[in-house]
Amino acid sequence: MKLVSFVIILFITGTFNSSDVNFEPPIDKDVPIVSNFGEKTHPVLLTTRFHNGIDYQVEPDSKIIASAAGTIKSVELIDEQWYQVIIDHGNGFETHYSQLSEVSDNLALATKVEQHDVLGVAGIPVHSVTPMLHFSILKDGEFVDPALYLKK
Repeated sequence: MKLVSFVIILFITGTFNSSDVNFEPPIDKDVPIVSNFGEKTHPVLLTTRFHNGIDYQVEPDSKIIASAAGTIKSVELIDEQWYQVIIDHGNGFETHYSQLSEVSDNLALATKVEQHDVLGVAGIPVHSVTPMLHFSILKDGEFVDPALYLKK
């Protein structure tokens, strides 16, 4: 009986393990986070809305890297102003990298990327004066707080 209980506890614990994918920050430098996950008041528009990721303030032309290995799901030009790259990591995880001014030449749908592969270069968002990276993690189609999954 004790063996069966032990096996069940291992199964339940493993089901909720955030280490299914080993995420690292999407930039290899120590840069400030200027906006965290959750309800926020937009600093320019002064409207309250849900912020589905983390915004990093980066240096001009900072290289943005894959947070974990995976497969490119999408590379989109948004409003003819900036790119968004989406990577599928398996196990229900996706990462979104937004506000890139350019993307690497080798990125295409279904391309495999390794952790730390360069995805592109950070750009300056419409309502900002400094380069930013907006980074999101989805688990099973729902946005989750990246801080809970990023390796410290």
